[in-house]
Amino acid sequence: EDEIDEFIPHFENLQNIVLRGFMCIPNPDNSERSFQKMAEIIKKYPNLDVLSMGMSNDLELAIENGATFVRIGVDIFGKRVN
Repeated sequence: EDEIDEFIPHFENLQNIVLRGFMCIPNPDNSERSFQKMAEIIKKYPNLDVLSMGMSNDLELAIENGATFVRIGVDIFGKRVN
């Protein structure tokens, strides 16, 4: 997260790629804090509108913290079978 401010300007010079937002894979010990931190970070960039975070087990918490995409494959398809 310390490098985000340096990373974002690189997208301004790319003709066919537009940065829309961020994806968060939370710290498994504290998903809520990870989601809160991402919500704070994306507020610094008003031109970004996508915040992908949360999965089937924590989607409500992710949505409460501003997620615009959630990954809910387990809820739809069930757990993977090996």
